[in-house]
Amino acid sequence: MNILFVCPYVNNVHFLEPAIKLLKKNVIKDNYTFICLNDAPDIDSGEENYLNLVSILSENDNCYKEIYEECLSQNVEHIKIPQTIHIKNRPNHGSQRHGEICNWFLRNIDNIYPDYKNYTHICLYDADLFLIKPTCFSDLLLNFDFACPVIYTKQYPWPQPSVFFINIRTVVNFKELDFGINYKYGNDMGSGITDFWIKYPQYNIKPIGKFNGFQNGAFEIESETIKQIDGHYYDLWLNESFVHLRWGWGGGAGESQHRNQKNLNLYLTKMQKIFNKYNIVMDFEKWVYKNKK
Repeated sequence: MNILFVCPYVNNVHFLEPAIKLLKKNVIKDNYTFICLNDAPDIDSGEENYLNLVSILSENDNCYKEIYEECLSQNVEHIKIPQTIHIKNRPNHGSQRHGEICNWFLRNIDNIYPDYKNYTHICLYDADLFLIKPTCFSDLLLNFDFACPVIYTKQYPWPQPSVFFINIRTVVNFKELDFGINYKYGNDMGSGITDFWIKYPQYNIKPIGKFNGFQNGAFEIESETIKQIDGHYYDLWLNESFVHLRWGWGGGAGESQHRNQKNLNLYLTKMQKIFNKYNIVMDFEKWVYKNKK
């Protein structure tokens, strides 16, 4: 198996180094490439920071530059997201922007990353997702067209695409996928994929995590794949191979208008508890004190 991991960052590039180190340590047998999609506004080129983004840990307001420089440091391929794919004025941005990024990348992949044809799988990969134990994807995903966490509702199941594998050798029409929100099925990114799954029932889907319903109570009830530490909920996917932190944008700590010490402390507390439990190594001082030295 040859996997193209595609991961967007906006104000959370502190996750990049631990994510790629864990892939290097724990991907067994398979070949892969990891690329970064930079969705922060390039303010040095005149793009407007209308979300008032700040880097969650360093408080740097030039997130684009910080992501770019970290990609150079970690030798990771960097791709700029055109900010014109996003709608400017709307009450919520995280889920919608993420869906727009995935749609833009897949629908324009021939121009953006023509080498994708050399891969067997594309994996859309959340910034706050970490591979925590040795994993052979060739064994676990054999004969599946899709693999992702699945949300089960009274109507149709839909994906929670914090990690979303596409077998591009079998799903030749993958550019039709819509990672936006279709409120007919659910109120979060990925519900738009349901129509694709209904239209093409021949595809074999491997659920690597499970929600019984989504949001509200169902989002924060411990189960086989939903866990919590002292009230901080997170996810374990694919036989506990992946830990998904949640709260990737920072729970308010990543936007200047909501940022305060309380929000930052909540974010740090959550991260450190989960990182300590699963031996995820990150240099917190490199980031928290980056602009204070």
